[in-house]
Amino acid sequence: MSALLQMPLYLSLLIVFFVGFGIAVLSMRLIKNKLAQEFLRENHDVAGFIFNSFTMMYAVLISFVVFINWSEYDHTLQNVYLETDELSKIFYNANGFPDSLKKEIHTAVLNYCMVVANEEWELMKYGKRSEEANTVYNKLWDVFLKMDVNKLPNVFLYQESLARLNIFSEKRRLRYHYMQNTIPDIVWFIVLLSAAISSAFTYFFGMKHKVPHYLMGIIYTVVNAMIIFLIYVLDHPFSNSLIIGNGAFLEIIQQFQKMTGVM
Repeated sequence: MSALLQMPLYLSLLIVFFVGFGIAVLSMRLIKNKLAQEFLRENHDVAGFIFNSFTMMYAVLISFVVFINWSEYDHTLQNVYLETDELSKIFYNANGFPDSLKKEIHTAVLNYCMVVANEEWELMKYGKRSEEANTVYNKLWDVFLKMDVNKLPNVFLYQESLARLNIFSEKRRLRYHYMQNTIPDIVWFIVLLSAAISSAFTYFFGMKHKVPHYLMGIIYTVVNAMIIFLIYVLDHPFSNSLIIGNGAFLEIIQQFQKMTGVM
């Protein structure tokens, strides 16, 4: 299923749609060939009551999982912007340092942003990190840790920049955390099993006319498949550039390049 995340979203959605469509049609044909419609209609009273009760529980479960995933997606997006915001503050704070240190900080911050935007973001689609990003990250820390604080004209600015560097490091670690699958396997198992059972329920109702029954069963199954795919996509927010892209980093790179004259 991870292959779907690397495709354009419209193509992934089309595949999910036709998979749901195919499952519904094949399942309904199989059941209708095995069970008479009169037999199915005789059990509507009990089956309908059970189906209503089950779908209520299923709706609560799906709503909860989608809400949690959507909230985490929103936090992930905010975290990316907070990471770039802290980098921006470090970059602009450097203007208060001596020229040699200012240039060193500007270069380290800009190099980090360019590696993350141009190299690491592509690797994050596959759940991987960039070794080069880790190298330039360590160089940024080295710039501050090797400073002789006693020779700085503004110690407070150094302390403020160091605090921003710590916050930036936290946001960076959180980005790596959000890059991973955060839904426990047991939750996936229950969601998938519940989706399969709820879709299968619709196939065991008997109707006089086949076309409306097929349409209802197909629509229900396809919607179920789309919701499962939505949950999966939200749980992998960096898997596709149309989900969470590197735009925040590209934006500050342009700002930094204008200030430093480095292109």
